[in-house]
Amino acid sequence: MKKRNGMISLWKFMFSLLILVHHFFWVKDGNAEHSLFICGAIGVDFFFLVSGYLLAKKVASENLRGDTTPLYKSTWKFLIGKVKVFYPYLLISFAVCLAIQLSAGRWGKMGYLDSVSDLFLIQAITPKSQRMVGGTWYLSAMMFAMMIVYPTLKKLGKNFSCIIAPCLVAIAGGTLIYTQSSLRAWSAWTGIMCMGLAKAILEVSLGCFVYECSKYLSKIRFTRFARILLGVLQTGLFAFVFLVNAIYTQVRPLDWMFIIMLAIGVAIAFSDQIPWQEWSNNKVFAYLERLSTPIYLGNFIGIGIVNNVAWFQRFPWLERCIIMAGIVIVFAIIELWVVEYLRKRDYSKLKRLFIKQEKT
Repeated sequence: MKKRNGMISLWKFMFSLLILVHHFFWVKDGNAEHSLFICGAIGVDFFFLVSGYLLAKKVASENLRGDTTPLYKSTWKFLIGKVKVFYPYLLISFAVCLAIQLSAGRWGKMGYLDSVSDLFLIQAITPKSQRMVGGTWYLSAMMFAMMIVYPTLKKLGKNFSCIIAPCLVAIAGGTLIYTQSSLRAWSAWTGIMCMGLAKAILEVSLGCFVYECSKYLSKIRFTRFARILLGVLQTGLFAFVFLVNAIYTQVRPLDWMFIIMLAIGVAIAFSDQIPWQEWSNNKVFAYLERLSTPIYLGNFIGIGIVNNVAWFQRFPWLERCIIMAGIVIVFAIIELWVVEYLRKRDYSKLKRLFIKQEKT
């Protein structure tokens, strides 16, 4: 089994649930508008930070091995590897959402055609396109951000992660929060690019700086008491951001404060200094982490079912939200099993139908 960081695994799952509840506002209730956890989108910022950390770790590992692969090849190899991880879930979620929308018959032909942009991962540059799977803007922004950050980090190394990245966050991030007041409106135009792509670039870059901070922390010989305090601080930071964004609605101007708190927590979690780190590296937390992707991409499946199936309209809004969440989680469990089963199959015969094998 792939080695994972148990604390990060658990919080990936928790933040995916926060985003799920945040999307309750999509559940219709006539002309009335309701919402819970309206600021739950902070979970996306957590995912960007962790992605930036893992990107930096990948580059450091390649450099340590003395990798001499041309930059353009290593960049696309890295991006394709990332796509392979989540794309099966995107395909399944798209197909199910498409079936739901077709049965409801509420879209025109151009709407269905426009929604194909989900599959091309271009939502971050075409924010006004029809969305079939709501979470694709995040995947799109992440891939474009990594296309920029990966080769830059590979070329500049620590000059980027330790100097350019924090300066970029301070200058560009400060400008965004001043001009936009919040980082949550992913489709808002910043004057250069959409907010979703801008925040992805900044937060993935910040994740690279977090990697260097985590490495530094890992080399310090803390006492057991200090390590316990670090563990409490890490959990406290994640819990604080999670709860404040779940409970309060007027916290969006504090976005960068929350992101910095999450960054500190991620650095501590990956430093391997927390005394109960080994305990957290278990199969349950690893499974919950793998479940976070299908949960995130399955939100609109649950929303589409409770909004378009007449039988669910008999229930009050909150009960339909709970049903929607249940549908998403059950579907995610099934989808995860299907994808992991299919990954284990041997496709060599199918591959030979399309690609010629070299003679030996």
